[in-house]
Amino acid sequence: GLGRATGIDLPGGDEDGVVPDPAWKRRAFRDSPDPLDRTWKPGDSINLSTGQGNLLVTPLQMATAYAAIANGGTVVTPTIGRRVLDPSGRPLLSLTRRGSHEAGLSPQVLGVLRDGLAAAANGADGTSSAVFGGLPASVRVAGKTGTAENETGVDHSWYVGYAPADAPKLVVAGAVEQGGQGANAAAPA
Repeated sequence: GLGRATGIDLPGGDEDGVVPDPAWKRRAFRDSPDPLDRTWKPGDSINLSTGQGNLLVTPLQMATAYAAIANGGTVVTPTIGRRVLDPSGRPLLSLTRRGSHEAGLSPQVLGVLRDGLAAAANGADGTSSAVFGGLPASVRVAGKTGTAENETGVDHSWYVGYAPADAPKLVVAGAVEQGGQGANAAAPA
């Protein structure tokens, strides 16, 4: 679902974001005097694979993606409420089943993603294991720090994760603008 709005039920919706590809790069840099600016280079693929470069996502998109990893591969349209009640508290409308689709990830890929996210939050070399590594197994976190480039020169700090890692019930995506590296600001927050 990256590169398009999530469909959340907010006035005005949410942003599409950008998942760059060669066609996007040609369009985005069509006015550049240097034709190399419009050319997809190996570095563009490398940047994209690490979430850098021209990739543009929102915290809500990342939370939606991580929820799909956590729930077995179903992308669920997010909602701001569970239900609408009448003044006496009787349910009038359920908002929890707004739509979903399969992400198309095999069980093997989901397993690798889950193992990697658990190791990033709990492993000896994990980027957020200093924050989450000592938690009991019943609330163990699986997630990943992120550092988003910023034109001002001070990077944005990100953390996206879910818990408990083995039976997820909660997904969190947090960003601290100009917070630096994800392990230093967003993960502790």
